[in-house]
Formats: sequence, C-alpha cells, structure tokens
Amino acid sequence: MNIMIVEDQRDLSELIAGRLKVAGFKTETAFDGEEALDLISSDLHDLVILDRGLPDMEGLEVLKELRDHNIKIPVLVLTAKDGLGDRIEGLNSGADDYLVKPFEIDELIARIHALLRRPSSAIDVVLKFGNIAFEPCENILKINDINAEISVKEKDALERLIRLPNKVVSKDALQSSIYGLGDEGSHNSVEVIIHRLRKKLDEANSDVEIKTLRGIGYMMKIK
Repeated sequence: MNIMIVEDQRDLSELIAGRLKVAGFKTETAFDGEEALDLISSDLHDLVILDRGLPDMEGLEVLKELRDHNIKIPVLVLTAKDGLGDRIEGLNSGADDYLVKPFEIDELIARIHALLRRPSSAIDVVLKFGNIAFEPCENILKINDINAEISVKEKDALERLIRLPNKVVSKDALQSSIYGLGDEGSHNSVEVIIHRLRKKLDEANSDVEIKTLRGIGYMMKIK
C-alpha cells in the first residue's frame, strides 16, 4: 500500500513517514497543495494524509480538486482546528476521516487500517468487469459465476487492475500495491504474478485479458 503524506511541517512529515514504513506501508511526501495535486494519482496511491494548513492553499481546496477530478481514494485530513464545525466541514468536503493535532501516531495508523479495510464510496464491495466479479474485502474471485482461487499477491494485483479498467497501470504501481516493507519484490516478480492471473482467466474462459504494454505496464480489457 502506497500512502501520500501532504504536510508542510517537515519534521512531522518525516515522523509519519518513518512510522508508516515500519508499519509496512510505502510513502511519498508533498509539502504544499500544488505539489500534492501534481503527484496524487489513483494509479499510484491508496490513501492520502492531508494537512489543512498548507502554505499555498487550504487543504480542503486540495481535497475538492481531487474529488472534482474523480480521484476517490480515501483521504484522512489532519488539522489543528478542533471545533465541531471544522470537522463537519472537512467531512462534508469529501474527507473520509478527520484527525486533530496533536495526535498519537498509533491512532493515525489504526485509522489508516480502518479506512483501507472498510467499503466506502471509493472502495466498492464488488468490482465487476466483463464476466469477472471480485470482492476485495472477502478475497473472492468469480469468473462466469464460478469461484476461482487467488493468492494474496494475485488479489492485490487484480484489485489495482480492475479498479482501472482500460487504463495502463505501471509495473511500479503494481509493485507498490503488491509488496510492503521488507518484501520489496521486483518487476520480475510482478511479471510472474500477472502470468498466474492470466492463466486463471484463460482456464476459466474469461472474456477479460491483461494486456502487456512493453516498457509501460499492463491494462485490463475485454478481449
């Protein structure tokens, strides 16, 4: 899982990034709103930690831009404002959770795990494409309404691809989705996992294929 941290206090950003890496997450950082909007992508990131008090714009402006561009990944807003009205404003702007500074890093990590587990407007209960249906929360894959066994790493790759049908997903993005801290993997290991997924789709006569775009990545599409 790859998390974008948007926080202009560099000491706090480094602290959060260090603790998240220990917890098994990959992280990227941005220190202002413009940089965040340039970097955040549904293809690369699974969750955003977003500070409201950025130097160039209000954090909720960044959040609005993300939602206006149909970027639906979970966003956890950090703020020094602890009023009820401020929390309601953040949630109504499209935030998935809201944490007031100062906070304990352990609570932040717990909230991240909760956001990544639960279904929401950004995390569908059943993902469907062609004749395949995938339930990421239950790790259930059905092809032509028949259950197909799938490993954890195959599940992580499939989830990233099926959430972006007919769009290119880079090997780096897949590697980030599949492997955590201490299990970095490689482009070769991603290729092995994609090969296994393709074999399962073919053996079940799926009308979906995973196409390789050499030097770029992979695309899930209807045959």
